[in-house]
Amino acid sequence: MARAKVKDFLILCLLVSAACGRPKPPPAAPDSVAVLPFTAEGGQADLIAVALPAEIAASLAAIPQLRVIAPESSLRAARPETLHAAAFLAGSIADRNGLLKITVRLGNAAGGFEWGRETLSRAPAEMIRVHDQIAAMAAGWMHLPAPRPQLRSITSDLDAYTLFQKGLEQRYRPHGSLDAAIAFQEQAVQRDAYFARAYQRLAEALLEKAKAPTRSRDLLDRLRAASKRALDLNPEAGAAHAVYGEVMHLFDWRPADASLHLRDAIRLQPGNAKAHLAYAVLLIASGRPAEGAGSLATAAQLDPLAATGPEFLCIRLLAGLFDQPSNNPLFEAVSESNAGNYAKAVDLMQGAADREPVETLFAAMVYRGAGRLEKATELAASIPPSSSPVWLACARALLNDKTAALRLLDRAVDERDPQLIWLKRLPMLTPLEADPHYRGILDKTGLGNN
Repeated sequence: MARAKVKDFLILCLLVSAACGRPKPPPAAPDSVAVLPFTAEGGQADLIAVALPAEIAASLAAIPQLRVIAPESSLRAARPETLHAAAFLAGSIADRNGLLKITVRLGNAAGGFEWGRETLSRAPAEMIRVHDQIAAMAAGWMHLPAPRPQLRSITSDLDAYTLFQKGLEQRYRPHGSLDAAIAFQEQAVQRDAYFARAYQRLAEALLEKAKAPTRSRDLLDRLRAASKRALDLNPEAGAAHAVYGEVMHLFDWRPADASLHLRDAIRLQPGNAKAHLAYAVLLIASGRPAEGAGSLATAAQLDPLAATGPEFLCIRLLAGLFDQPSNNPLFEAVSESNAGNYAKAVDLMQGAADREPVETLFAAMVYRGAGRLEKATELAASIPPSSSPVWLACARALLNDKTAALRLLDRAVDERDPQLIWLKRLPMLTPLEADPHYRGILDKTGLGNN
């Protein structure tokens, strides 16, 4: 009997020991990933350390089941934990006597676990397709289908590809030059007129530049040509549809056609933050803010750094999305003003910051609603002369100068100002609605029937 008890005790000890020594189960496969800048060691490696992660992220963004943090956030974040990704794809590149040694690892955000690690050696000519290879490898580690390589987008010209990488490096590294990025991509397509991905990246950079308060006709012509060429060369590229659709909406005022391309962009590349943001803008500007809110939320998840920036805040303000969390009291003040609670709205304005012209204009509306006309006039008059003529027109309308407001809107039409898409979302322009001249401007910009 005693011997049986000893035996049972020993078996129990063995079971406990085995349980304690058993390795912890690995975390579940991640549903989101941020591709971080690679570390570099000399030679060509410095150039590729930013360009390669940007291309890997673009490839992974085609996987529907995966949330991929936009390079605009993942390559610029000072603290990766602010990206709110379940996994990080990181790596290093070293130039070893003409061969590039690339080490890639996929680890969890908490640290201490890797789903995979691999080291590759590639000659410079082999780097042209390596981003697709790494994306497929990372997808396998996450138990996801590999994204389909965009073979129609690449080049066989190594010099063109090097120029392409230089353009990406200038665009995505902190304090890079947008003008330099454009110049490098233009040189890349001059070397290879069939390099679809370079045309797409060129169009994206030109689009960013064209969104400034002023733009030349030459810039818009180059933008239209590059975006159309990118799409013609590879109609299966989601990013090409995204930039082409945004150009059609912002500068050609064809929202119905733009919507088709933006939806194609999201279908082909579900993780494209800019496609979701552009589609949100289109829906909101077309008078469908409730639908646009969903696309805006998706864009914010994919590009978390931009989500706290001025562009997102202004879009939310124009959409009337005042119920969402914000560090800017202006949102709550506008909401209270719209509800007729003018005294409370003015109290809230004490802590509001009006950094952008749109914020200043809405702040002026709050004070005007409360009867604080002197303060409203002061704010309206403070819009910088270098601002978009649409914002300047709103300011003149607030100052009861309808003639000047209409003249500025005519200028905006002539300059193809992208802010014209917001005309129906700007309460400052309500006094112009009965004016035939203003209705003609709405017709020109495709907003007459909305």
